[in-house]
Amino acid sequence: MSGTDVLRGTDLSKTYGNRFTRGNIRALDRASFSIQEGEICGLVGPNGAGKSTLIKLVMGIEPRDEGAVEMNGSDPRVALGYVPERPTFFEDLSAYYNILYFARLTGAADPEGTSRRLIDEFGLKGRGDDRVSSFSKGMKQRLAIARAVVHRPKVLIMDEPFSGLDPGMMIELRGLLKGLRARAWPCSCPRTSSTRSTSCATPSCSSRAGRSSAARTWTAPGPGRWCS
Repeated sequence: MSGTDVLRGTDLSKTYGNRFTRGNIRALDRASFSIQEGEICGLVGPNGAGKSTLIKLVMGIEPRDEGAVEMNGSDPRVALGYVPERPTFFEDLSAYYNILYFARLTGAADPEGTSRRLIDEFGLKGRGDDRVSSFSKGMKQRLAIARAVVHRPKVLIMDEPFSGLDPGMMIELRGLLKGLRARAWPCSCPRTSSTRSTSCATPSCSSRAGRSSAARTWTAPGPGRWCS
């Protein structure tokens, strides 16, 4: 793993199935990738290509059959930030308390001050004490990102970050992601099933169904290039 790589996956494989199923499904077959510091990497591919499986293996949500995930000695469980496709909140609590809960849970420094600062930095100034139930989808997406970076993770992973957003909100979110990089925040790895996120991504990688076998494969050939 090179000194500038903040996240690397090597030969990741995952098969679903058990004795009660008719056959096993090879969701990932020796998938490898690397992300360098400061990059915004977009993972693009059709449904069923293994994108969600890859994220689950990297996050440790599901065990991998083979392969390794490295973060220069850091534990991925604490060095990663994650924004799910459909983030959930304590809807009856304020935005401030939603962030504060995670700040304390992850052991962030100065949880109260950090929570207030993130509210302002992520475009929610003046709404920090409002209930999340009154927020629009775009505002909730900003809140979800602020909550995910409260502990200053080395890598931020986002699942379908542009899903359900109108064009104006998409533009705002792209600017927000680029702003994270400009302010020396960790890199972001948005996952999407279309090309909507690639305008803010530096390297972009595609996932596809394998042709040589029934396996579905995902691989990243290198920064800025598409898989063939």
